[in-house]
Amino acid sequence: MELAEYNIGIVGCGKMGTNIFQYLSDFPFRLVLIGNSSEVMEKMKKNFQRKMDRSLKHGLIHQDQYDFRIPNTVFSCSLSEIKDCNLVIESISEDLELKKTLFKSLDKIVSKKCILASNTSSIHLPELIPSSNRNHNTIGLHFFYPVSLTNLIEVNTLNTTSTETITFIISFLKKINKFHLIFSGSSNFAINKMFLKLQAGCCFLHQEYKICFTSIDALIKETLFPMGMFELFDHVGIDTMLISVKNYLKTIEDIPFYQPLIEELEFLFGQGKLGRKSGEGFYQYQDTSTSDPINIQDFQHEISIDKIKQLLYQWYLNPIDQLVSSQTCTKAEIDHIVKEYMNAGQSPFELAQQIDYTFSD
Repeated sequence: MELAEYNIGIVGCGKMGTNIFQYLSDFPFRLVLIGNSSEVMEKMKKNFQRKMDRSLKHGLIHQDQYDFRIPNTVFSCSLSEIKDCNLVIESISEDLELKKTLFKSLDKIVSKKCILASNTSSIHLPELIPSSNRNHNTIGLHFFYPVSLTNLIEVNTLNTTSTETITFIISFLKKINKFHLIFSGSSNFAINKMFLKLQAGCCFLHQEYKICFTSIDALIKETLFPMGMFELFDHVGIDTMLISVKNYLKTIEDIPFYQPLIEELEFLFGQGKLGRKSGEGFYQYQDTSTSDPINIQDFQHEISIDKIKQLLYQWYLNPIDQLVSSQTCTKAEIDHIVKEYMNAGQSPFELAQQIDYTFSD
């Protein structure tokens, strides 16, 4: 299939939907962006026109790119605009009922050959299939934010997903230069689930040993990643994290271990503290600094820093061990995930050697 034949609809113009649109607009696809406010969509259209005009004026794009992009970009509030699309990417709120309603509407508008893809990070995909006619071409296409900087996409498939659909999606992802991993069944959403035990463990440390969020994040940044877990929660959004975690726990054992994570997220959600987007979550963002030094006093009474580090390593590496031993991911793929998703400078397998952690054969 030639690039110009990709006719793509994006439904949802929040942070992720807009980010996906902005990335795809650099490729010669016909794009239709659907939002729910005519005022917002008109503003986005004008801003996009100004951006293209500036890009042409300053030589950032060629005239032929400009001449293609302007007439092949549609901003609308009407789903009917996507009737000719051969790929529709849904990127609305992580709400099952909203997504189900949308997919039923899409099913009535687009052709039977059109692929319906959801950017969901956690919802059980069979629940999104709008009709039996879509069993073969409904799929999960999970982009990671920011799309332009994170070279990682998770393709979540169903047992009924056709070879033709997967082939189409792989071809599409190759043409937009995106590294991708394909998961199916119980391994769907493996990338986010990989860090779930560590995230739950951090909340366990806070509740069990009264260690402040800043100190836990400081240890995470000292031992594992440039960003702490509570910083990550605020970055993703407390509401999105809460819904996602609850969805993951439908298929995960040892539920009590994850209860502190649920409790902390529910507490903030109940107060309307949704993270960066609301100005406050685990941290306040009037002052965006969260990199205070580790408070040694936090650890002196019941648990040592060395013991906490040991726990953090186990919560991080044990899920990776399971993914590799089950052949869900290769070591090279795991390395790519932690580099792109968490901006980790060190391979988890190098870390394992340093701390004498032994992976399963």
